[in-house]
Amino acid sequence: MAQMQKNRESIIRPLVFPLALAFFLSLAASLYGMRWVQQQNTNRQLYDNALSGQQLFRSLLATQVKQLQKRIEILQADSALQEAFQSRDHSRLQKVLSQPSPKLVAASGMGQLFFVDAERRLVFSADNHVITGEVLEHHTLEQASRTHEMAYGLELERDGRFFLRVAVPWSISGGGAGYVEMAQDIGLLAPKLKEVLGYEIFITAQKAGIDQKQWDVEAAAGHRAGSWQELDQCVVLARTMPVLPGKLCTALMVGSPQGFVRTLDFMVGERHFRGGFIDLLNPSQQNIGALVMLKDVTSEVVSLWAMAFYLGGVGLGIAVLFFLFFYFYIARLDRRLATNHENLRSSITSKN
Repeated sequence: MAQMQKNRESIIRPLVFPLALAFFLSLAASLYGMRWVQQQNTNRQLYDNALSGQQLFRSLLATQVKQLQKRIEILQADSALQEAFQSRDHSRLQKVLSQPSPKLVAASGMGQLFFVDAERRLVFSADNHVITGEVLEHHTLEQASRTHEMAYGLELERDGRFFLRVAVPWSISGGGAGYVEMAQDIGLLAPKLKEVLGYEIFITAQKAGIDQKQWDVEAAAGHRAGSWQELDQCVVLARTMPVLPGKLCTALMVGSPQGFVRTLDFMVGERHFRGGFIDLLNPSQQNIGALVMLKDVTSEVVSLWAMAFYLGGVGLGIAVLFFLFFYFYIARLDRRLATNHENLRSSITSKN
């Protein structure tokens, strides 16, 4: 019989090392999977909230359009206003609109009001930015003139004013035709959006679409929510939060596409912001700004990381306990095998 090896190889190292590696890989995979699921849930929540914001914004715009259209129809139905418009008399129109008629006061108040002839020349407006007789270049008015139907849309003025405009053709019996246009500053929708969505709201526009000199004039008069130098690439036209994240415009450029809306996830210093934004288009489908929904989630992120470290620590502790259990169990088996091996070797030696 062949002589048995005197030195026996221990089974602890061949078994313990793969076992430790398996525990380590399992723990790492569990933590990665937990992080991946959490990130997917965060992205889904961001998208759902941004989509809800888009739907709410469109709903508010539709309601505002109906209200403006109704106010225009009230004005167009007034006989005194019809006669004043046919005469193209600016002072007469102003006198009729200033009469203490509840209907006319309610219809003409709040926002811009334009009376325009068939060639889109301004007949009357209380807006000092426009001169009587000037041809209006509003996209909404051009669309109403082209289709001869009510038209509406968002438009950005060169001085930074951002309006929802509604233009309605006006045909008067006995001759005369033109348009009545009303406009409402969409910045007034920001508090309502914040109330419903729970996000801070910003309405921004690219600086390329605004004349800085006109902006400065309006800012000096106290008609602007921010300064021209506040951000590099865009300006804030309306806001519900006084402190503005400095990377907002950059984040808008690289926002993650999620279908019809885009999401935001960025950091400024130690503060973490998440949200979404919607591109704002004029009637010609040109991008003129963005509606931004933003929330400071720094505390939530810190809590999530604290939970991740806690669960990782618990997992590591459990893995160490399992490892020690199997280590001592394998060491016990190894000692038993060593004893049996020694007994077998002694038995063989004694027989020889």
